Amino acid sequence: MDAREHGDPQFFDEDREWLEKQPKMTPWPAGCGMLLAALKQWLVGYLVPLRVRNAQDGAGDQETYLRRMWGSWRHHWHDAVAGNGNTPTDGLAVAEQIRQGRGYRGKGDLGGDPLGDVVLAEAAGRREACAVAEFTRRFHGFAMGQAIKVRREVAQDPDDYWNRLLCKLLGNAVGGGALKQFHGHCGLRNWLGTVAKRLAWKVVKPKPPQPPLEHGGEQPSNWTPEDELRLSAAVARIPQWLASLDASDRALVQMCLLDRLPQKDAAAVLKRHPGNVARRLKDLQRDYLDSLDC
Repeated sequence: MDAREHGDPQFFDEDREWLEKQPKMTPWPAGCGMLLAALKQWLVGYLVPLRVRNAQDGAGDQETYLRRMWGSWRHHWHDAVAGNGNTPTDGLAVAEQIRQGRGYRGKGDLGGDPLGDVVLAEAAGRREACAVAEFTRRFHGFAMGQAIKVRREVAQDPDDYWNRLLCKLLGNAVGGGALKQFHGHCGLRNWLGTVAKRLAWKVVKPKPPQPPLEHGGEQPSNWTPEDELRLSAAVARIPQWLASLDASDRALVQMCLLDRLPQKDAAAVLKRHPGNVARRLKDLQRDYLDSLDC
């Protein structure tokens, strides 16, 4: 990395086509040296509280950290250029905004500093003790809260769920967990919220649903035996109807109609737009009612 620090453009060659058009990036070697110097300076600041020594200047792992930081910076910088109608945009100004947890020009809450968070993710993924402790300090309560939104049963054994989440994030081998897939397109908080919800949905078993009208509620005063028969027939029809749905629709019905999960949380778990979820639920409810007339 020593040669690159003095302007060797190899580190940024893949992005030269668009980078060279940006302010302060010509001559090319000098522009690359400026970017690399900034990355190294920020990395030092991020590593100090994590007590990671094998990524300090000149250490063997430094390039891995720098490349993850550059991947995040590049994403936000490229977005800023596109958002400006491909007008040349100062990359250092973009970095200043995202390091404060805001999108370019202060738009949007990124859920943390993406550059610092990719460093934390890399260090925690390598099982650096202080990094794992810092990750736990910052995100334990938040992740548990997100998981409980999906499965209230998580609160019954929070330690078990947290251990499962850490296993998923850290993986069985050093650097092999889900944290490797965090690229800093947002802050860790925003990314982790979705991961925590999906894991809770997959691994925590919900309480078995109770049959209708067995919750202690009273039947309507005008309830008749015929109403009871119709209700029983409707309930009996549910398993057959669910089996006729594809996996995505079946999960949507289970989350929103049976488990009473808020639609916005179901949308996050299923990676679907909240508006599309609401419309699809209406279609599915209509489909079920139509099936009762068959």
